[in-house]
Amino acid sequence: MNLPNFFSIIRLISVIVFLFLFYYNEIFYSLIVLTLSAISDLLDGLLARTLKQQTKIGSFLDPLADKVLIITTFTIFMIKNYIPWWFFGAVLSREILVASGWIISYQYHLKSVDFIKPRFLGKMSMFFQMSTMVLVILNQYLKDFYLSKITGKLFFITSILAIISLIDYIIYGRRIYQNQ
Repeated sequence: MNLPNFFSIIRLISVIVFLFLFYYNEIFYSLIVLTLSAISDLLDGLLARTLKQQTKIGSFLDPLADKVLIITTFTIFMIKNYIPWWFFGAVLSREILVASGWIISYQYHLKSVDFIKPRFLGKMSMFFQMSTMVLVILNQYLKDFYLSKITGKLFFITSILAIISLIDYIIYGRRIYQNQ
């Protein structure tokens, strides 16, 4: 156990805390948990590289925590009609397909940590997904017209990045598979 892995585990636990707070309509506290979760996503990778504490379990925990957080949060937002269906579809499709490709490739072809290293476009997509997630709940808390407009534009940008990132992962995975 190291500090970066600890942040990933905390991010997984934060999903349960978020769901509990959100269920009881504690929007402000839900916002805090979500914001801290997004920050922990930035910290765990940065710390792992800086402290040279990259581990095989960490390379699994970080994307797992990301997927659980994103899928759970956006599913709840979709159920509550906080986000449009097309945005939910784009993000959910990306998350499921990237995770499925990673699992299938890991199980059957590439039992290597190198394969599951995040791509630049994947990091950008995750950053925008996390930012959108935080702004959606902030908008639910503040009910601000301008924040609502910004969030609407962010839905479009984040969807495009999710699709481009998915295509990048498919091309990357295919290239690696062909070189095996």
